[in-house]
Amino acid sequence: MLIALPASVQVTLAPDQPLPYVYVDDPLIIEFYAETETDIEATLTLQASHTGEQTKIELGQLHLHPDSGYWYAVHDAPRNRGFYTATISMKNAKDTITSESGFCRIDRPASLQRIPVYAYCSEPESEAAFPAIHSVGVNTFRCDMENEQFPQLASNVALFDADLVVAMTLEHARQFSDEDIALMQSQCDNIFRLDISLDEQEPHNRDLTDVMRRIGCPAGISIVVTNVASFEEQLRTNPSLSARHATLMTFDWPEPAEVEAIKNVAAHQGQEGWQVHVLCPVWQPRNTEENLRFIHKFLQYRAAGASYIGLNANVMTNDAGVREMMSYLNGLALRFRNSAYVGKLPAEATVQAPVFRNESTWFAALWSEKEDETIAVPVDGAVSLKLTDALGNDLPLPEIENGALTIHTSLQPLYLTGNGGVIVGRAALQEVATAANNILTSEVFANYLQPAILDLVRTIAAEPQGSGSRLRFLELLRVLPRLEEDWHTRKLPREIAVPAIRAVAKFARTLCPVEEDRGERFLEPIGDTIDRAGELQSLYLTGSAGTAQARKRGDWILGEVRRLIDEAETLEQRGRKIEAAAVATLAEWRAHCLIYAAQAEPPRENMPEIQPLILPEQTDGVISQPAEGKEKPLPLADGNEGESVNEQELVEEKEEPQPEKPQTAEIPTETKTAAENEVETTEESGEKEVVHTVKSGDNPYTIAKKYKVSLDDLLKWNNLKRNAILRIGQKLIVKTGQ
Repeated sequence: MLIALPASVQVTLAPDQPLPYVYVDDPLIIEFYAETETDIEATLTLQASHTGEQTKIELGQLHLHPDSGYWYAVHDAPRNRGFYTATISMKNAKDTITSESGFCRIDRPASLQRIPVYAYCSEPESEAAFPAIHSVGVNTFRCDMENEQFPQLASNVALFDADLVVAMTLEHARQFSDEDIALMQSQCDNIFRLDISLDEQEPHNRDLTDVMRRIGCPAGISIVVTNVASFEEQLRTNPSLSARHATLMTFDWPEPAEVEAIKNVAAHQGQEGWQVHVLCPVWQPRNTEENLRFIHKFLQYRAAGASYIGLNANVMTNDAGVREMMSYLNGLALRFRNSAYVGKLPAEATVQAPVFRNESTWFAALWSEKEDETIAVPVDGAVSLKLTDALGNDLPLPEIENGALTIHTSLQPLYLTGNGGVIVGRAALQEVATAANNILTSEVFANYLQPAILDLVRTIAAEPQGSGSRLRFLELLRVLPRLEEDWHTRKLPREIAVPAIRAVAKFARTLCPVEEDRGERFLEPIGDTIDRAGELQSLYLTGSAGTAQARKRGDWILGEVRRLIDEAETLEQRGRKIEAAAVATLAEWRAHCLIYAAQAEPPRENMPEIQPLILPEQTDGVISQPAEGKEKPLPLADGNEGESVNEQELVEEKEEPQPEKPQTAEIPTETKTAAENEVETTEESGEKEVVHTVKSGDNPYTIAKKYKVSLDDLLKWNNLKRNAILRIGQKLIVKTGQ
């Protein structure tokens, strides 16, 4: 940062960095530069913005040579993290001159973790801004494709191997030139996501698909919305959107509840797993208090389930240098470590105490609207306790009394971190109560869900750690496939079933750390539980058919099961074996939902062509088994149940349920019977060659077992590998004895 002075003297703070930030273990460097030989006497006054404390340092007499920089290392400058205002008073032969500039004390990048914050580059940013922002854990930048400076901005992002979010309107994307496509493809390795603004009240799914096909990048798509109502309108107009991200972009920070509201809207449309990002591109903090309130918002958005929070880049740096926000983001990057939300600690008055966790390490943020309110934080059994301010500066720990720390709070958050202990379970108990209350106070659930389900939730919430808790936990998990089945057998409408599934799954996940706290081990090894979930996944992969839209529900559950299994394995490695087993069991019962999700109807919208009807066959393990022994109407291509169809296109349905035996119903004359499909023989050298047509639920092992041949032979005859995934209708050769 340059300060121009009379007598041709210039001053630069931290000349060894692109912008004035100083690492905590480095001295403050000041460079004095004069065009002519000059003698000055300098005094430095530093004021910390977060405390108001001032430090005065005499720099003494300095002799400046002409056209030569003079570096002065201030070793006794404060080493605490934060934003400082540096006031430099210089006396020369003529007069005294005083000037001000700011700098940040931050940690070296190696000490920091990436934080879920991204910088919105709305204007041509200086090249120096990127390394400065990147140095405080911000590794994602959002740039407008229509910005004339986009090529240079994208190149700067790539230079630091950061992630790039490309913002555009759909109208602009439709008109991409070959140069635009080439530019996007050149940045493919860094493109993290496309933020696309859609026109209102027009279907856009095919346009989005065409844009992604032309670009050829594997990035995800986020639709940009301004509120919950606009998101609901987009889903109503485009029920089969390929996007699974929503960017909530507003001119003022929205309420955290809007994040959950967007996810609930998606659930009412039959879609789980939406990620929500929050962006306020025009917000500018005017003082320290507003910087602190952003940190509150960040923590509340993360607790509500937001994935990324976006800020304008000039909130962190601008033409004048670095800004105070950089120091608070540095504090987050030092302590937060991209942790997952667990729940809130019980607190009184205006105290807020959300708890997050990253593997075995937990992080509690503590603040209040009023000064000097207190909270007792339970830390029984916890180790490696550390208390810091919001900038990451160490604070003394209070004495532990009755297994708790009594901490005084204020508007500035305090960060308490540690390993183990009861704190995660206590926070989870509060979240259990919240999740149960959301289910029990819903009028829709009260009207549609079975009373036994609501009674079970009520019993668990009343005594989450009592005797019989394990049995009730397992009973709750069995509700998930039951609700999935009720949806696909038309006992529950989609608008009820999917929000209920989501609410029950969330409730079950909050119970997992409570199970760890209870200390009762699961009887079955976690490996067996994961294996059963894997078998259900394999059954789905070999048995699912239809269009990508028809498989969307099942494919999402498949990914969710894999995510839960990964989470369970990580927890087990970190020593939380009971919670790991609970999460693995949740994964298994989520995998049971695949049996019914394979029957999920595609979104209802006008399609240019009707997909051919695929007739299911009755075999062991078929995903489309009818419920309660009754035949279901066959689904049409648009997802509606058919009430009357052409007789030549249907298998005759029997009025009475049949015992398990080979299918004997009539089939169309142009389609072969199951026996004809499976036995097309040619006799050569004493062998009979059978052509087996793959059906729903088939895999290489079951086919080899059926024909009493070895698996290795079957694979050899068909040039398959052991982990091969078969397609319905695929022909396999089986050689049997005469």
